[in-house]
Amino acid sequence: MLSPWRSESVAAAAPGVFMPLVKEQNTMIREYSYDSYLRKIIHKIKLFQFKKIQGRRFHSIFINTLPKSGSLYLLTRITKGLRIHSMRISSGYFPLDIIDLVRLEEFLAGQFMCQGHVTPNPLNIRIVDASLDRMWLHVRDPRQALISMLHHLDRTLQISNALALSVSMPAAYGIKDWYGLSFEAKVDALIEGYYPDCIRFIEDWLACEKTFTRTKMLVTQHEDLKRSEEELLERVFDFYEVPRNLFELVQLKRNMMTHYRKGASREWASVMTPAQQERVTAALPKALSARFGW
Repeated sequence: MLSPWRSESVAAAAPGVFMPLVKEQNTMIREYSYDSYLRKIIHKIKLFQFKKIQGRRFHSIFINTLPKSGSLYLLTRITKGLRIHSMRISSGYFPLDIIDLVRLEEFLAGQFMCQGHVTPNPLNIRIVDASLDRMWLHVRDPRQALISMLHHLDRTLQISNALALSVSMPAAYGIKDWYGLSFEAKVDALIEGYYPDCIRFIEDWLACEKTFTRTKMLVTQHEDLKRSEEELLERVFDFYEVPRNLFELVQLKRNMMTHYRKGASREWASVMTPAQQERVTAALPKALSARFGW
């Protein structure tokens, strides 16, 4: 099965959905060399970074996350607690989430929080390192993220219109008749296309810890949220230099309003077949297992 991760496979996977995005990205790369293009970006961004903004108290917060890692809950918790607005700096579609430069400028100029699934392709990586002095990467065991995504698709596709269905994840991976598949077949379909992209998302962003020249990264995982929400928030606020007295812990239920279904860690081990469990575990890089305890 084709993966929409790379631009050359996007057209074949869903030509009517992703081709405009790929053409736009490829056109930018062709018309400008990386260096000249990024010089223009940096020039614009610096105008905002050095502009004194009245009332600014801390950095805008960007959480870049593997889908189904509890990030919408974290976004809601932090924005409500700090009384700030959320915004997007990218399209929001995994696995082809492209940074929007106009939105990025607005994000840097204000006091916002952004949650996204920004793809670690060469262009996005260069833009992040050229513009953001810090980025919060939040991940999850991709085996459990796969199961959570399956339930998310079952729930959201039922109420989607034709346009939303055309850009949905099953369409991106060429999966036809999602609701005609059994649970086991849905797992197999996601293992084939979605699961490798989850692993690649984590690995490629983690590699940037060594290659970034400017951007600092805070790396957390879903288990941190499950273990101690308070400690996780303290790490985030320290990283973004947010004064603790600005945060108010408001009541927030963990429910589907924030896409919080179960928060389980090893549900995958009880719902996948033994063959599927063996397959996903064998494909999980040992370095990730060792680092995160997966």
